[in-house]
Amino acid sequence: MKTAHIILLAPLWLLKPVLAQEKPAELIFAPICGDCVESDNSGDLVELNQAESRVVDLSQIPAPEAEGILRRSLQLADTITNPHQKARLLAQIASQYGKIGQRMPALEILARAVEAANQIDNSLDKAEIFSQIAQEYYRLGDREQAANLFAATVEAANGIEDAALRGSLLAEIALKYTEMGEYNAAEALLSQSQEAITTAAAPPPPPVLFPFQPIPWTGTIGLGSYFFSGTKTTSIIALDADIERKWPRDQIDIFLRLTNDFDDSRQAPDEEVEFEGRFETEYRHHITSRWQYFVNYAARRDTLEDMNVRTNLYTGPGINLWRAPNSRTLDMQLGLGARYEDSSTRNNDFDVPVAQFRLRYKDIYFKNLKLRQFFTLELPFNDPNDYYIESNTSLSIPITNGWSFNNAVRFRYSAIPTLDNPNVRVNWQTGIEYNF
Repeated sequence: MKTAHIILLAPLWLLKPVLAQEKPAELIFAPICGDCVESDNSGDLVELNQAESRVVDLSQIPAPEAEGILRRSLQLADTITNPHQKARLLAQIASQYGKIGQRMPALEILARAVEAANQIDNSLDKAEIFSQIAQEYYRLGDREQAANLFAATVEAANGIEDAALRGSLLAEIALKYTEMGEYNAAEALLSQSQEAITTAAAPPPPPVLFPFQPIPWTGTIGLGSYFFSGTKTTSIIALDADIERKWPRDQIDIFLRLTNDFDDSRQAPDEEVEFEGRFETEYRHHITSRWQYFVNYAARRDTLEDMNVRTNLYTGPGINLWRAPNSRTLDMQLGLGARYEDSSTRNNDFDVPVAQFRLRYKDIYFKNLKLRQFFTLELPFNDPNDYYIESNTSLSIPITNGWSFNNAVRFRYSAIPTLDNPNVRVNWQTGIEYNF
């Protein structure tokens, strides 16, 4: 009896009648799908997840019995609901029919495989199955249908988002076109493949910095302190909170600082424990990536400087001088507004108009260091000699995820200070902060 050499993955229960008649000279076992367990080449059959689903090599099986196995395998394929698995199995069955000379059944089964492949949603899976089916059509001599399916393969491959994977698959299809003698189509596909691979190797485009990506509330909470003990004992404990939120063209910043200042050498009327509280909020509307409009409000109370309250409100234009990802910016603002102060030297003092100049560095990085710098100058038009300068500089050193060491220096200069207080005041602060 003439033997048909066939390799097909099939359930074991299909083979029981055949194996009972003739034992093959050699068995090679391979899994039919990703759920299979690989053979250890010890001769054991490979088991699948389904009961009695074992696969063997059908080589050396007589042709009539092999055709029976193929028919039963075809019945099994009809029960598969996954279009990718169904199309793959149908293409394999068609290939085996072609190898035993059954061309017409093979073409009919390939047509069914195409119907199943058209239902696949994933572009990569669809392209691979179309390519497999097209190759089978070519082996069976149907060059026209093979060309049509290779064209469908190219269309599916162009839907793959991964440029490197798309380029590799297009190059494989181009080689198949070369085997068919379609050299012009192969050249065109190789050009597309080269373009896709070049795109994948190119550096990513710079991020879009404006309009902004909306960001929910983020910010930092810090705890800082300063302590000295000698002829006198002094300490400063400060709690800072700085939060912000950003929309495509708008953002808001809110800042709060509470400071406890202790000095046991102070004499009446000063207290050993003095308090400073500061609240500031700023709204910015970005007209373009460079130009902005801002509204700033601040309030401060400082018992050490005999300041009951100091408030100001400014509004005006701003300009962005530099911008980078992660909200890193360098901005300059110039505004007009009003200033009110009630202190030991100013009793319900109200100045208007007052010009404000502000320069703000935010999150400028130097390797692992993060620098913030705010410089403010206030100049009342009705009394230019009563100007005020403030500079806040902080340097953060990352410790771990979200946590950093923070070192800050705050410089304030008041041209007309409160009673019995110097013009200049400098505070040093060291602590930790948490970014959220």
